[in-house]
Amino acid sequence: MNGLELYVYGYTPIGDVLVLGTAMIFALLLGLVYIRPRREIRDFKGAIICISLAAVVNLFRHIFTVDYQGVPSFVIYALRSLYFLALFLSLFFYIRYIENLFKVDKKKEMTISKIALVCVIAGWALDIVASLTRVGFYFDVNMDIHSGNNLIFAMEYVILVSLILYMIRKYGERIYKPVVTAFLCTSFISILIIVIQGFYNQRSYTTATFVFPAFAILYILHSNPYEPELGALRIDAFDEIIEDAQRKNRQFVILSYYLHDYDLPGKVYPADIQEGIRIKRSYRKRHKRK
Repeated sequence: MNGLELYVYGYTPIGDVLVLGTAMIFALLLGLVYIRPRREIRDFKGAIICISLAAVVNLFRHIFTVDYQGVPSFVIYALRSLYFLALFLSLFFYIRYIENLFKVDKKKEMTISKIALVCVIAGWALDIVASLTRVGFYFDVNMDIHSGNNLIFAMEYVILVSLILYMIRKYGERIYKPVVTAFLCTSFISILIIVIQGFYNQRSYTTATFVFPAFAILYILHSNPYEPELGALRIDAFDEIIEDAQRKNRQFVILSYYLHDYDLPGKVYPADIQEGIRIKRSYRKRHKRK
């Protein structure tokens, strides 16, 4: 199969490949640096996993679609269905994340989460029905591909994004305004790219638009809390570690270093002292994992 054939059907693999590369970077950042262990980070990870799954499935779906004569049609149907399910589950996790971030009342939170989950499942089921009734994507008797319309995808996308915008509008005043603005701008850019690629009958960057909000979340709300010179956690992370240890009844040890000679403007810790502090911190991390 010629690799250039993947450019048919308004799709090129570059968008999904970039999504997978981005997901790997997120995984490294989440695995190697300290992230506050709260519920929203689990929802964030859930969204990234769903988007990564969608990118992998979409790649194989188009590879098999190009060479579909050697692949049973039900495999392509199943991959397409799984792709849409994974995409919209990522939006469901974003909604749960925003609910927790904006401190939505528990009763209202359950309602919004249920609406989002019902929307995801209903849209997924309707898409399957549309294929079975040959209103949506299907293969005809000659094994020719009919893409159908994207009305179900568009409706589900609009409903889920509307839930996000509703929460931002209703509860946005509860958090710092620039954070709200960042969420709005990121959502607008994602929607804009989907609209623009639609005008050009493109589908290459659909998955990528779902990963854009993750950049805003990771950068604004979970940015690196380390002091770059010594690798020490800053005060907000220090407070969080103590609170988390107390909640889980974990034992912990606090070592306090105060070096008078270097507590002056322009003074820098010598390399051997920096290394000593880093070794102590590294030992603490290893000890904690045992």
